[in-house]
Amino acid sequence: MTTAKLTCVFLITLFIQTLFYQSSFAGQLGNFEKAATEKKADNKDDDTIFDLLFDDVIGDLFIRTLVEGGKLSMERVSQPKTHNAASLGLRHIGDSDLPYFRSDINYQLVNSNVWGLDGRIEVGYGAVGLQFRQTHYEEKKPHDSLDIVNIHGLYRISFSKKFELDMGIGRISMSGKDENSGASVTSPMNFYPHENICIRFAPTWNWINGNQVSDYDGSIAYINEFYSIRAGYRRMKAGEEVLDGPYFGMSYHY
Repeated sequence: MTTAKLTCVFLITLFIQTLFYQSSFAGQLGNFEKAATEKKADNKDDDTIFDLLFDDVIGDLFIRTLVEGGKLSMERVSQPKTHNAASLGLRHIGDSDLPYFRSDINYQLVNSNVWGLDGRIEVGYGAVGLQFRQTHYEEKKPHDSLDIVNIHGLYRISFSKKFELDMGIGRISMSGKDENSGASVTSPMNFYPHENICIRFAPTWNWINGNQVSDYDGSIAYINEFYSIRAGYRRMKAGEEVLDGPYFGMSYHY
């Protein structure tokens, strides 16, 4: 075989190996975005949420619990009008529960090739709240990025000073190679086993183009007046694609 032919075979082999290496190594963010946003023929985002909120959960006892929990939340941020609300304790400026304003910032390490920066803002009064959350993911090789934004209206239920349950409904948008959006519901829970400790679990379910994107976020925080620091673990899943890893962060609450 001549030198020219050997050179040609070598270059073709190198080219094929390079393509294989790139396709097999990368695109964790791209694969996740595809799994989360690929359009399906039977797109039933709205029906899914309707079933979740109405067919499965609404009942007399459930509604009564929501209403009473909301009333207690309102009374805890004002003057208690019932003995029950007074015994739960008033909510004070700087507490982390039922915040008037709260901002979170977290850094997440998915793996050595992917990291994320997450920010959340919550505003509200008593039982009513609104939250905005944006997560920015970066991938080193191949270079890629993905932005996930959630906006939820919240109904904040304070059963006691040691426990808070929020229920929210809103939208998700995902921006990477393309932009897609869909419906979203969330149900964060805060447990306070000690006045300086908060254990938080915040599950969120999203639907984009008929695909479900689950988001499970668990953390433990050390709380002080106005500020807290936390460590946690977050796992997002779309189809078979997963973005998960530990994170640490801090909050300001008023």
